Amino acid sequence: MLTLPPELLQKIAHELKDQCHNESVKNLRMVHSYVSQALDPIVFFDIKINLGTPAPLLEQLATGTTKLSLFTRKLRLISFASYAAPRLVFTQSTGEQLTAEAYIQRFLQAALASFVTISSFFWKIRDASPIWFHKCVLETLSPHSTLSSLEIVIEGPMDYGFNEMFSLFRRFSHLQSCDIRALIGYSSGGLVTRVAQSVLATNSHHLTTLVLDSGVPESLDLNELSDAFSTLSLGDDFQRTQTLVRLTMGGWQLNDIAPLVPHFRSLRYLKLTQNNPFNFWVTMQTERILLREVIVRDVDETLLDYLQSYSGLTSFEVSCPGEGLYQYDHNAFSKEFYEIILPKHRSSLNSLLFGSSTEEAWYFNPEYAGCLRQCEALEEYTVQVEASRVKLGGADIVDSLIHATESLPSFRHLSILVGERLYDRERSMNLKIKVWSSIARIKEGKQTRHTVQIKMGSSPAIVYKPSASNT
Repeated sequence: MLTLPPELLQKIAHELKDQCHNESVKNLRMVHSYVSQALDPIVFFDIKINLGTPAPLLEQLATGTTKLSLFTRKLRLISFASYAAPRLVFTQSTGEQLTAEAYIQRFLQAALASFVTISSFFWKIRDASPIWFHKCVLETLSPHSTLSSLEIVIEGPMDYGFNEMFSLFRRFSHLQSCDIRALIGYSSGGLVTRVAQSVLATNSHHLTTLVLDSGVPESLDLNELSDAFSTLSLGDDFQRTQTLVRLTMGGWQLNDIAPLVPHFRSLRYLKLTQNNPFNFWVTMQTERILLREVIVRDVDETLLDYLQSYSGLTSFEVSCPGEGLYQYDHNAFSKEFYEIILPKHRSSLNSLLFGSSTEEAWYFNPEYAGCLRQCEALEEYTVQVEASRVKLGGADIVDSLIHATESLPSFRHLSILVGERLYDRERSMNLKIKVWSSIARIKEGKQTRHTVQIKMGSSPAIVYKPSASNT
């Protein structure tokens, strides 16, 4: 091993990290100092510093007794709460006894400054962290020209003093990806929007990916958000200055979001985690903004009309079809999607996913098998089936799905969600037996060249993977 070049050792370490765990790579480093030096860029590529439990690492980084920060490209920082019970920390360099906050305050700036080559920064902000701490983080890391990805998770509304921090967020001026969200169940108190305004002000001409999520449904100040997005449309060459390609929005009530659509002309990926705003897709169609990837919670007629207006969709995902819009005729929606819209995108669509739902209209219907077979580029398909249509003896809904996808030249993964509306232990056990029977038939008959996964509620998925000789 000591004769191998560093590049080959790093390749081995990547394989170990992907297949096992980072601990395996750390153990490999202990073989010899030569191996250790070769693998440092792999082991320390991603570093997490949790200030809720301050460790000697912070002091070691600040004093230069460790050089691991030179290899770090992704830094994850977990803030601390100043109201936590005081605990004492001994410094390694002088043996002083400091409170945890005093320890952090002494070493934080120098420790963060040692990360001179990071490209990605994750920061979990807690409402109970002191203002000096937020200011130190922002002033130290924001000037880094190598920093292209920023991810901020907000835990609760910030203290009033946090308002002075917004101007510091503008110093992140080289971002290509930005993710600002509140934890689920926490309201950001408008903080997500205001941070977005600051970030967009200095990154609008090179930002390609943006995630904004308020955590809980809350009213949206449209003017405030419009001001944030307006920077995407500045400049003489309107098309050239728009670089935003991927946008995810969630948490807010999005009924009035349509006025923002003109700022989205360069979008190719859109994810909305709330129900579809009534006039949003109408405006998208009018403005001729043609998405390649669409992820939504539910389907209504305006979305279907939009998808029917063009060709070229590559990925379509509905997380909870039919669950939020009970007043609509989802049987008609499902029929329209498979028979009219799917053929429009048959040469481009490679991923189609319909999540779990109590609305049977979006369950797989063998009548639509012919529509699926037209999708020559389809690689993966997820759909729910009715439990009663899974049989022990074969010729059931599972067989229909396999036959519908088997002839597709690029297809590789079928995921079947078995819908069981009423839980009963005996029925659940019988269903599992039927599912195992379906998988056994696939294995025995070598019916398919692609992976088949069948999932029942919260139970672990049952997976069939074809052997190399069967692919």
